Amino acid sequence: MNNKKEQEMLAHITSHFGIETELTKLSEEVGELLNECYKKHFVHPEAGNVEDEVADVMVVIAQILLYFDVDMDKVEEIYNQKIERTVQRIDSDWYDKHR
Repeated sequence: MNNKKEQEMLAHITSHFGIETELTKLSEEVGELLNECYKKHFVHPEAGNVEDEVADVMVVIAQILLYFDVDMDKVEEIYNQKIERTVQRIDSDWYDKHR
């Protein structure tokens, strides 16, 4: 999160709608992002508003991070581990062996 004002606004949104609604919203927004990615990839490169849908997903994720007091250092550590593990699996043909 960038600043205190942003955190206050995100908390206000979550407080207004409730965490249950925002968790449902995450599912909806991810679905919309998938649809826009599909359009852009399979229909036409100019189709699909991926940026707008990514922003929507990021807003809800930011609310979740704040609401659950997520340790972003821990997230970054896990994120990096998962990237490294995936590259190692690709390089070792792990995915080919586990299909």
